[in-house]
Amino acid sequence: MTRLRTEDVEHIPQALQAYDQALLKKTGHSLNGLACHALDFGDDAFAESVNSCKVCVVPVTCGQGLIKGFCPAVNGIIRYLGFHSSVAKQPDVAGIAEALESKSDLVLFADDDRFVAINVHTNYISDNTEMTARGFVAGLELMAKGLKGTDILVIGCGDVGRYSVKILAAMGVSVYVCDINPQRSLALQKEFMDELNTVIQVDNDWCSHPGKYQYIVDATPAVDVIDASVITQDSIVVVPGVPCGLSAEARTRLSDRYLHDPLQIGVACMVADACKPVHIRESHGA
Repeated sequence: MTRLRTEDVEHIPQALQAYDQALLKKTGHSLNGLACHALDFGDDAFAESVNSCKVCVVPVTCGQGLIKGFCPAVNGIIRYLGFHSSVAKQPDVAGIAEALESKSDLVLFADDDRFVAINVHTNYISDNTEMTARGFVAGLELMAKGLKGTDILVIGCGDVGRYSVKILAAMGVSVYVCDINPQRSLALQKEFMDELNTVIQVDNDWCSHPGKYQYIVDATPAVDVIDASVITQDSIVVVPGVPCGLSAEARTRLSDRYLHDPLQIGVACMVADACKPVHIRESHGA
């Protein structure tokens, strides 16, 4: 999991309304709506869950320690979605105990490796990595007005990239992958064929063919992965990776045709996923 910096997150609570307006312009959906679309969660059912769920965000000090502003940012997003949410006053085990003693329904916490939301009633665990991929793929689908039958390039074969490939392949998309380490692309290709009987293609030379892919998912933890030379008037790019891999010129050229944030979409999808009632989850097979 990419380690965020204070400057990545400290502004989020104060900017959520403007962020939501921009998201609505790009995708036709608010943050609530995007999360519901990504998880096939009806608006009314989601609203009911929001009203009945109490959420607690627990600070964790292990590993490299707390990121200043992280818990307030996560809490701000959850409160913006309409949940009753708070940050535990104590970190670590004491914070988890505080969350349970206060009768929280969902508990969120993150260390250097995982960021999860746990439903204390069902023991269901929602992982931010998967939910970030699911949310950004949903955003791409909405911006493109459908993806079935298209060719999509996924850059980066880490966990977010892997989940993105899996979700896209299930949607009937022809998926192409690349990575700065070509062996990782080949390993992912083999993994999908061996375990899922799913064919994905490797294209580590995509930069040499500007405009080859109209739709791109950048799941890398690096800057300037995509420059303006590969952007056309039809390009749509979603960037679940942190920091944003689009060069400044590429972002300018794309204008409203790219989607990136450090926390908002992943957190919204994770909380929506964790609070999804069992009968709805079972009826959807997820």
